[in-house]
Amino acid sequence: MDAEQLSRIWSSFFQTPYSLSFVYQATAVLIQGKKSGKAALPVRSRQVSISPLRPIVTQVEVEKEADRVIFADSTVLIRGRDFRGDSLRVHLGDAVLTPDFMAETEIRVRFSPELPGLRAGVQSVQVHTNTALTSEHNNSRASDVRSPMVSHSASNAFPIVICPRIVGESRLSSREERDRQGLKTEIGAIVSVDTVVSPEQRVFLLLNQIDNSENPMNFIFKAERRESDTRELYFLLHKVLPGTYLFRVQIDGAESPLTVDRQGRYAAPRLTI
Repeated sequence: MDAEQLSRIWSSFFQTPYSLSFVYQATAVLIQGKKSGKAALPVRSRQVSISPLRPIVTQVEVEKEADRVIFADSTVLIRGRDFRGDSLRVHLGDAVLTPDFMAETEIRVRFSPELPGLRAGVQSVQVHTNTALTSEHNNSRASDVRSPMVSHSASNAFPIVICPRIVGESRLSSREERDRQGLKTEIGAIVSVDTVVSPEQRVFLLLNQIDNSENPMNFIFKAERRESDTRELYFLLHKVLPGTYLFRVQIDGAESPLTVDRQGRYAAPRLTI
């Protein structure tokens, strides 16, 4: 609309305060896709079940009280209520686990670094239960037929943090790269962890210098791009001063631990550059 048309509309609201406005016309547009559609088979019978006792997870903690951090090989206790059913599984992110012990209010389950789908970082714990039921429906051949049915229930998603561990001996590597200024040598660190790291996860290397008490240097480096799942990570080190550093790996916010010596000081793992 132009200014004249707008003035005619707003003149009907005499002595009514208003702001200068624009008028837009919106219409629906049908976009025809190029992919073929899909159609499911017709429904011949309907089965409805009601599960009022949905499992609820209220707490997840490590079995050993001295260990407060959850790792990929930890044994954890899942506490809550209504953990019942003919079969029960624990979903940890994309991984599926079978409990070692089950009760109505507690489940004990053991993690494993070799478990497919287990990742470091923030993961959700869910308890899934299946209960066998029977339902009645009419059939073209019989008027009263009982068929087996399974009632599936899933608990709330309870968040936990799985921390990675550095395994093996980390090492430095060097490679030569040519740029506009000529040939230069790049220094990198190769670190292995106990969990599989996917390409979309955010991974950082944290360095803290320990042999320079007057002016210790700290650095954070992002891992180089990964094309597939891996346990070996590569970090390109930029302008790091020579020295001895404590180092940690951070995966999706979860950090690998540092060990402490008898004096209560962080001692390892170390990387000398």
